[in-house]
Amino acid sequence: MHLLAPLIDFLLPTLCMVCERVQSHIVCSNCLLNNRRAILQRASSCTVCGIPITTPESRCLNCVKNPPVYDASLYINSYTSELQYALHAYKYQSRLACAAGFSYLWNQCADMLSPQIFADYLLPVPLGVSKLNMRGFNQSWEIAKNIQLPITVRKIPDAIGRRGDEAPQATLNRAMRKEKMEGMFYLNTNWCGRFKDRTIIVFDDVMTSGATMNAIAALLKREGAKHVSAWVVLRTLPKP
Repeated sequence: MHLLAPLIDFLLPTLCMVCERVQSHIVCSNCLLNNRRAILQRASSCTVCGIPITTPESRCLNCVKNPPVYDASLYINSYTSELQYALHAYKYQSRLACAAGFSYLWNQCADMLSPQIFADYLLPVPLGVSKLNMRGFNQSWEIAKNIQLPITVRKIPDAIGRRGDEAPQATLNRAMRKEKMEGMFYLNTNWCGRFKDRTIIVFDDVMTSGATMNAIAALLKREGAKHVSAWVVLRTLPKP
């Protein structure tokens, strides 16, 4: 089969999922470089929520006044970046190849996002049953399962469950999102009591207000988790 690979590449060329130019990888070198530059440009960021800050403090004013339940966050780019279109095609047009593209992008940027990873578990944000049945896949898990992590980090796709399906986040303000999230998540029975004193990564495709991550972090900390990090592909940033 490998002898036919050059012919297959010629007849069925790979398009970059971001710029849609013909390339050898699902994310071309130029788009990869652009996203690495975006990470570099926000080198001075809040260590908790990840938004860029211009002061020498490690945390933004909002995280000082109203600290999130999660302890830290990482993301590749802002929700307004060119990655948004690829993410929409992935989620709403079922372009599943984009999952591998986002995993590849994360792995290629990992040295800038988090050179050292200390965690026990990675858990994807779950979908409600009806949305999962409708979409056919959990977009967060499809990306997370191919992220390269130390072998000591266990990836568990079904530790967290979700009650019902929330309204689209874009239709809700911050207070409504928080209220909607309360009591929505739960631990599946076989994982109860297993996260005490553990360090956990929670992975999602997008973070807007942080209500989902706060709700899951609160759940995990009630179970005794020591540290919860929020990892997302795209992050909604406040307007300058």
